[in-house]
Amino acid sequence: MIHTQNKDGVYESEQDSKRQYSWYVEVRDLVEQHVAEVYANGQPKEEALWRTMIGDVGLQQVRPASREYGDYYRIWHQLLADMDNFVML
Repeated sequence: MIHTQNKDGVYESEQDSKRQYSWYVEVRDLVEQHVAEVYANGQPKEEALWRTMIGDVGLQQVRPASREYGDYYRIWHQLLADMDNFVML
């Protein structure tokens, strides 16, 4: 990937990361506000969210995705939360 700066001196990949993070925060907030703790299919809402985000498909195109992807989601979520404490997105 070539990292180029825009006219404001911000790298395009940085802008993409900010957009993706903003999208995720918006989706997460919508889920928190409008989805019951147990989703309609009986899954906890966190599980329904991460499965939806990945289309419930694992790397080997296996469906449903294994539960380990939930672990990856929680690690990723914590990383975002930690970064949010250090970096103003």
